[in-house]
Amino acid sequence: MKKQFMVKHRKHFITMTCLVAGMLVLTTAVYANYDNAGGYTNYKNAVKNLAFDADNYTADANMTFIMDGEEMTTSEFLYKCNNGDTSQYNLTNDNFSGEASKSEYYSYVNGDKRYVYYPETNMYYESKIDGEKNKTIIPLDDATSKKAVRFAELMADAFVGDLKNNVVLVSEEDGVRKYSIHVEKSQIPEIVNAGLSLMFTANNNSPNSSSYVTYKNYEKTFNAFYKEKTGNDYKSLDYSNLSESEQEALNDIYNAFDKKYSGILEAKGHKGIVLVLANGDYKYYTNYSDYMNSEYAPNEAKTMAMFGDDPYVDDVTMNVTLDEKGRLAENYLEASLMGKDKNGEKHVATMKVNSKIYDYDKTSVDLFNPEGKTKQN
Repeated sequence: MKKQFMVKHRKHFITMTCLVAGMLVLTTAVYANYDNAGGYTNYKNAVKNLAFDADNYTADANMTFIMDGEEMTTSEFLYKCNNGDTSQYNLTNDNFSGEASKSEYYSYVNGDKRYVYYPETNMYYESKIDGEKNKTIIPLDDATSKKAVRFAELMADAFVGDLKNNVVLVSEEDGVRKYSIHVEKSQIPEIVNAGLSLMFTANNNSPNSSSYVTYKNYEKTFNAFYKEKTGNDYKSLDYSNLSESEQEALNDIYNAFDKKYSGILEAKGHKGIVLVLANGDYKYYTNYSDYMNSEYAPNEAKTMAMFGDDPYVDDVTMNVTLDEKGRLAENYLEASLMGKDKNGEKHVATMKVNSKIYDYDKTSVDLFNPEGKTKQN
């Protein structure tokens, strides 16, 4: 569909925070502090090569998110690229809301076509790629991109602080280097935990100010509305291939659909939350807390509050392998976020990510085969 589906705002906020704040920033900072056996320089160059230069490799990764000892989310990822062509597999098993759910899909870029395939329904979407394809993860084809990358690099270096010598060169054999890093609570830069405290305090103390329309299933609700207006079932359309009059007609339906539910919120003085159900009915909640407590399991609804206003990164571990050419081959990251709820009970969120990158300059991407599958557009 042309419009983006509504998303649940805070569902995986802890996941994102733990991963970004606890791992990417901190591990770079640790490397910057003590360049053991060229560790920082070697690792930074390997990451830059993967992001900006490498255009042929295979990467696979798995992620686990654990909350208070309970496994909440697991993900698997396989990515192949070759000079702009790609094939990718994603699988996520999620128990965050208290109900097990699974998301699985494949995506391909083959020549000037992009395909996304969902095995559960045996359906796929096809679109045409206009212009030149990106051959690397982050293309540096203009001055703005280059300056942004340079700024980010300097920001990472600026995190050098009162860290100890955490980088350990575990082994070096035939040019392959293995590093290990462990950072404890007392060694975490103060600015990181200060940032976490700011985010959690802002969230925990202003939940009732939220005001928006959200959907249980945007696609089903819109499909029913579209059929009511046109008498036809909605089918995903390539918007660029529609005539001007067809585009205007479709936009009118989108606008009418939005107005139907935004008008409800407007009548409430733009206060509270309108939850639109799949059948087109709706529920109204006067504040965000009531909405979350009603619609979500307690562990999801109260995730932010579980960590209080002053959570902190408690522990970070990273193991890295660089191949004989200095390229990133393996990267294991683990970080834990800790905090206390209003009753003083301690809670722990842990993220584990294990990734491997291999077959540099030897990778062939998988090609999409539409045989036996149903095309949706």
